Amino acid sequence: MPWIVVITGFGLTAFVYLFVSSGFAGINSELIEAAQVSGSSAVGVFFRVTLPLLRPSLVYGGFVALLLGLGQFTGPLLLGRTGGINVLTTDMYVAVSQSPIDYGRAAAIGSPLLLFGIAVVVLQKVILGDHSRFVTHGGKAFRATSRPSRLAVAGILTYSVLALGLPLGALALVSLSPFWSGSVDPGGFTLANFRQVFAESGITDAIVNSLTISVISVAIALPVGFVAASLLLKGRKFPIIRAAVDFIVAMPLGIPAVVFGAGFLLTYSREPFILYGTREVIVLVYVTLMLPFTTRMQLAGMVALGDAYQEASRTSGAGPVRTTTEIMLPLLRPTIAGAAALMFVLLTHEFTASLLVRAPTTQVMGTILFDYWGNGSYPLVAAIALVMTLVTGAGVFVAMAVAGSDIFDKL
Repeated sequence: MPWIVVITGFGLTAFVYLFVSSGFAGINSELIEAAQVSGSSAVGVFFRVTLPLLRPSLVYGGFVALLLGLGQFTGPLLLGRTGGINVLTTDMYVAVSQSPIDYGRAAAIGSPLLLFGIAVVVLQKVILGDHSRFVTHGGKAFRATSRPSRLAVAGILTYSVLALGLPLGALALVSLSPFWSGSVDPGGFTLANFRQVFAESGITDAIVNSLTISVISVAIALPVGFVAASLLLKGRKFPIIRAAVDFIVAMPLGIPAVVFGAGFLLTYSREPFILYGTREVIVLVYVTLMLPFTTRMQLAGMVALGDAYQEASRTSGAGPVRTTTEIMLPLLRPTIAGAAALMFVLLTHEFTASLLVRAPTTQVMGTILFDYWGNGSYPLVAAIALVMTLVTGAGVFVAMAVAGSDIFDKL
């Protein structure tokens, strides 16, 4: 149990970092300097100025980490079940993977996760209240005024080694071994596992499926997110519709992916929609999961553009469609490209929902890795994992090259 918690914590750290780093970038440095001039110590400035202004970032990041931790599936499934450690998500998987499938039990197990996700989304909005209280733009950007901390550097290096260096090193060692016995034998290293990855039709088909389904899902999610972002930005005249769209967009982040996977499995495995085991149901799941990301990023781009360009276009006689296609979309091209690249990165290693709606004939990279893990083919699993890492890393590089290093801040 402790190591499952540690591994889960390492995985969730990145999400909290993205929120908090974006919050730091939005703090006006003049507020910090004013507090220092007034005689406040560094500790006082942090607790009285910086920390309160970071409340939205901490609330968002904390609640996202809480929800993702609550819906954690990979760690408990791969590491916990062999030791008798069960959580709600693994119990749901057992209910829908055993024969006969117990749909009622799976739905009942997922109900607490669903209700808790809705409660967290509502509580998040109540805690933050009026977002304008935290707006501090308009002055100098945040910058550190104290000397660099050696302790912080040591902490970052330690985290990098534990969360990134050692796991990747272990994958490399195991992938080069003909079989894994727990000991390292450099003399027996071989590339046979990597050759097998690209030689076996099941693995190559899973890689192709993952890439193809991800591209199709991104192509569908982008226009849906554009419409949702437009409604959120211009829906002040229709507050009920705007609130409904905001809630629908936020819910995929508030509900664990395993609940969505089980819900889609229960819905599309019976009449009149029998899509179980097809690419179409995986596309539906992926589009649903990516809706918050595509909407938030495009909404941020629209807010940054303002209304001046649209008003000038409409004044010149252009209609809404022409204004959108010839003015808004070209100006939003970097944001849209960045959103597409980011969603592709997230989808190529999606595992939780895919495992519930896939069929043995329709695999993606995450599910084929799980099947080989279950067979005990650990060196081959490590090779597949490294290939997945390269694909995801390439996607991150493209995302940052297209949309800039601040792509994640736009979420």
